[in-house]
Amino acid sequence: MEILGATSKRPWVRAGYWATIFLLCLGGLLPPPLYSAEETNEAQQYSEHEIKAAYLLNFIKYVEWPNDAFESDDSPFRLGLLGGNPFGEALAELIAATAPDQRKITIQQSDDIADLKTCHLLFFVKNETEHRATLSQLAKLPVLTVGEQQAFTEMGGIINFLLVDSKVRFEISTKTAKKHDLKISSRLLKVSHKVYK
Repeated sequence: MEILGATSKRPWVRAGYWATIFLLCLGGLLPPPLYSAEETNEAQQYSEHEIKAAYLLNFIKYVEWPNDAFESDDSPFRLGLLGGNPFGEALAELIAATAPDQRKITIQQSDDIADLKTCHLLFFVKNETEHRATLSQLAKLPVLTVGEQQAFTEMGGIINFLLVDSKVRFEISTKTAKKHDLKISSRLLKVSHKVYK
């Protein structure tokens, strides 16, 4: 398993850039049309996965984990990437450029679900493999599962990214979230494209 960190020696150099993209997503709870992957690429040079990286960090702000999901008050929040890293350095740089509310955020990457079961948020990289069997291994664990594949929520995922009219959107299964003992803020639900109850 690979533990990733910010590779930039001066992460503050792009702090303004990341602060902007962070606020374009849920940081400011702005209307969804502002997150257009196509429009932001042309106007502000934000890629689809840079936008998704900002969303992942914002999801952390609007989801509540049970207290026993953390070993202690100062233990880190573990963000896992299953099946690769489509974000490049973007996710690590965004973490370095934005101050966490409480806990330090670490990134773990692996192709083996066994390495990532202790993560609090687990991102499933899009591929041709159905994730239903893998998701079943996380049943009832306090893990926020996020994907970018068709029918991800139907397979048992909690949040799935979509491209709707070239805009990065997401859908949420609150039914599955409850099974994982996770509470999703109504503010997050209001800006989701679709909610499955």
